[in-house]
Amino acid sequence: LCYLPPMSASTSSSAVLSKPGQTGVRLCHDEYGKAKVRFMRVYRNRGKHLVSDLCVKILLTGDFASAYTQGTNEKVIPTDTMKNTVYAFAKLVPVEPMEEFAVALCDHFLSTHSHVSGVSVRVEKKDWERLKVKGVEHEHCFKAGPEYIQGCFVKKPRTGATYIKSFISDLAVLKTTQSGFEGYVVDQYTTLKPTSDRVVWTKVVAEWEYWTNWTG
Repeated sequence: LCYLPPMSASTSSSAVLSKPGQTGVRLCHDEYGKAKVRFMRVYRNRGKHLVSDLCVKILLTGDFASAYTQGTNEKVIPTDTMKNTVYAFAKLVPVEPMEEFAVALCDHFLSTHSHVSGVSVRVEKKDWERLKVKGVEHEHCFKAGPEYIQGCFVKKPRTGATYIKSFISDLAVLKTTQSGFEGYVVDQYTTLKPTSDRVVWTKVVAEWEYWTNWTG
């Protein structure tokens, strides 16, 4: 929401929330959607089963101003429908690579609803590692995998290129030696002593992004 100067009686806008003579409030940008849609897809192949445990967030932009300025739901796509769409597509199309699954969801909302001008989809993946029994990988038993997060973010407008970002976050890294900290800036408030050897622990976020005209 953006605040505007007092409006005159001649001022008109479908996205203005105030009355003539009052300080105006204009709807400058809006988006809405559904988050934390989690599902697990199990591929029951002969031999070894495969699992994909994903969590999806969808945001839509478009001609939804009337929902905010007039209180009507005539153009609102229920977030429950978004959730059901994720579950349906998890069965209809491959869910990995995650980027392709996210693009497929974007394409669906853009092709099905003409008043949607853009779709953003974020997907996060939970890893499961196959258990070993007597040194042999089990066909259908798993344990929780690493705690770091794999994911992607796709933003697709109705016209123009698709933006895709893939990422890894919360990747814990530990180094027990040969990691010093010295040669830093020292001022009147510095009390830290330099050291040439220490234990270092951190979390890494890695992202790679690109624009594409890829349609999935």
